Amino acid sequence: MEQTLQRWSKRDMLRELETAERERRAANLTNKLLPEFSFTGRKITAGLNFTGSTIQGAVYLENCQIQGDIILEKALLYRTLYITNCQVKGNLIARRANIREVVNMMSTLFKKDIDMQNISVKGYLGLNKVHILEDLNLSGARIQDINNSTGAIKGDLHLRNATIEGSANLERMDVDGLGSLENTTIQQNLSLREAHFKEVVILTGTNIEGEVDAQDLQCKNLIAHLL
Repeated sequence: MEQTLQRWSKRDMLRELETAERERRAANLTNKLLPEFSFTGRKITAGLNFTGSTIQGAVYLENCQIQGDIILEKALLYRTLYITNCQVKGNLIARRANIREVVNMMSTLFKKDIDMQNISVKGYLGLNKVHILEDLNLSGARIQDINNSTGAIKGDLHLRNATIEGSANLERMDVDGLGSLENTTIQQNLSLREAHFKEVVILTGTNIEGEVDAQDLQCKNLIAHLL
């Protein structure tokens, strides 16, 4: 039986966040029906736990410092997850999340893991210029083409000009578009085992210091000029 979501306003969210910061715990935003929201230029001294919640719009985090984890496990976002020019001290966990219109995380420092295992994204998944101090897990992720009010958005994976100090797990990804890892540094291992891309996979200028596992990778063409 599905759990009924409790409807919260942005004021409710801010009240819970302020209480969590005061009590030095993660903000409990789980199993809620939430509006679109944005934080810009804010230092958030608590984690943000949205497990099982539905957000009726986009999430915008810009120029923020977040001291804890961001948890979106099994969450549903009607629109974009947008994180740019932020510093995240904890993990980003979005296992089995459903994002209906684009993930765009750019120029952000993640001090722990990004774990988006089995995430479903319509539109592209962008991780350009991110710096991840631990691992990136996209295993089992599904990225689909969509058509919206502005036109078609290709279901691509963009992981360009990024630095991953741990390993990158892209096993069993199912991607309608291309996969671009151009000019990215992965200090440990890259796994593309059993991944499926309908278009090309580009590794031009990619620096992988550990092992590469591309067993049973399916793509239109693999363009690889590794450093």
